[in-house]
Amino acid sequence: MLVKTVSYAQENTFTYDDTKKSDAAVYVRNQLISRNKYFELVYNIADRSFSLDKATYDALLNANSEGDTEKVSKLIQSVVKDGIPEVDDGWVMLSDAAAHTGKGEEGDYLINSLSGEYGIISSPYYSLEAVGDTYSITVEKITYKYNLDYYTTADQEKKFKSEAKTVMDSLKLDGLTDYEKVCKIYTYIADNVTYDKDSESNCKDKIKQSAYAALVNKKAVCQGYASLFYYMANEAGVDCRILKGDSKNLDGKNEHHAWNLIKVGSKYYYMDVTWDSGRENEFKYFLKGSDAPEFSDHVLFGLDKVAVENEYIDPATIYDIAKKTYYEENNIAKKDISKAAVKIENAVYDNGQCKADITVTLDGKVLSRGIDYKVTFIEFVSNTGKGKLKITGIGMYESSIDNIICNMTDAANKANTKDPHKTTENVVYTDYNGDLVKDYVYPLCGFKFKVTKIAPNGTVELVGVVKKQATVVIPDMINIRGDNYKVTSIAPKAFMKNKKLKKLTIGKYVKTIGAKAFYKCKKLKTINIRTKSLKTKTVGSKAFKGTKKKAKVLVPKGKKSKYKKLLRKRGLSKKAKVSY
Repeated sequence: MLVKTVSYAQENTFTYDDTKKSDAAVYVRNQLISRNKYFELVYNIADRSFSLDKATYDALLNANSEGDTEKVSKLIQSVVKDGIPEVDDGWVMLSDAAAHTGKGEEGDYLINSLSGEYGIISSPYYSLEAVGDTYSITVEKITYKYNLDYYTTADQEKKFKSEAKTVMDSLKLDGLTDYEKVCKIYTYIADNVTYDKDSESNCKDKIKQSAYAALVNKKAVCQGYASLFYYMANEAGVDCRILKGDSKNLDGKNEHHAWNLIKVGSKYYYMDVTWDSGRENEFKYFLKGSDAPEFSDHVLFGLDKVAVENEYIDPATIYDIAKKTYYEENNIAKKDISKAAVKIENAVYDNGQCKADITVTLDGKVLSRGIDYKVTFIEFVSNTGKGKLKITGIGMYESSIDNIICNMTDAANKANTKDPHKTTENVVYTDYNGDLVKDYVYPLCGFKFKVTKIAPNGTVELVGVVKKQATVVIPDMINIRGDNYKVTSIAPKAFMKNKKLKKLTIGKYVKTIGAKAFYKCKKLKTINIRTKSLKTKTVGSKAFKGTKKKAKVLVPKGKKSKYKKLLRKRGLSKKAKVSY
């Protein structure tokens, strides 16, 4: 426990007696909300006198003359610990201040705003008396000096609350049922917050534990997720708590974890938005009962209790926790959303997201986005004006509708072209928002790309496809989190013996094609080469050997003669037609 000696300003002091204990708890709560690090309570008690032996009396005098307040406090507490149990009331007041109230900024939110290094110094105000061989001490009041540390500052909390209001207003929660509110809040967090793997093991990076990190920075660890859900749910009028325990991490190892307990209807359910974050398919940890197999790897400690040592409260002693899922408890049969009709209009790609008017209808009912389903942006191809979306069922709707192709415009440049000879760049915008590591391979937009240089001026190499298709358009660039990465090379054997490939477009920034890149692609009959940078030494042997004999190859203006010779040296049939 970190303890410091600090001078406190008068305005950071609150004096109370037995009649004002509740007021003292409110004072402490307000200090926590304001993120005040140093403040004190002064508890006036009726004078209480205790006998001392001479050794203790002398030790007190010496410690006092030396200004050793910590030693003085310990000596006094050893004498009065049974006669003045209130000597530890500083912790009691902190616990009362952080009690669950149903308000988003209070309760568990406050407990989880405190960093691990904080403490309380209890200092009795006393007078010593010696009459002959009789020694005594009289305690008049006790001062509790608080020295707290937080994950966030007051300014950060102000910004957090402002942004939280903006988000909650955009979710249009007013008038919804508790179930509908929970669906929308959970979906928003799962879709917009990324697990902070980079700073997970960095003890100095404390902000990752906060709701601020989750909402404002869009990256947090489990406590940040759980705190954000707690705040938003309670602010929306849905009772929610934060649970602590252990769970398996992404590497399969047990570690400390935080998740939520939420009331929907008459019962409470487990929710773990951390492990549902970024999930492409249906939510796995949504409104589950205590017997749910999904939570079998969650070892529950309980609800946090503020104390000198870690203590927890069993939530089952307070709340009626369901054993089954919300849907089983309420006899709700799930429906298959893959059978729904989908209409997409006015789709616009804007900085990594797609905004569109989407109507999903199933069995004559128009479903609600964020309650019945969520929309995942997959990709946007700028020069074709086409995009892909995915509809995934939420809650009582299961399954998904994958790769829905729709017309899409770019908010930054709505003038797209389909002419392969135009200089307009073919940029594919991805939904990937994680971190990138050089030389790692990532599945993006149906391709497998290896990052060869991190942005700015990033580059990637195409090493293969996720799923074999008849038509492949290798983009000029892929856009990842707002950064363009040029596709500059195609790896050796990237498409070797691909029996489905019939039509191929090679992007304008490709400089290198590895050996046997398209070897024995026997059905490949149409090749559109947009790059002007190919040379004999940058195209590997047998790169085009075994493609269709009468293939048609389209090349850039001024490159027909050179490319014809180059391609034939690299295996293209002499019967293939090369033209501009």
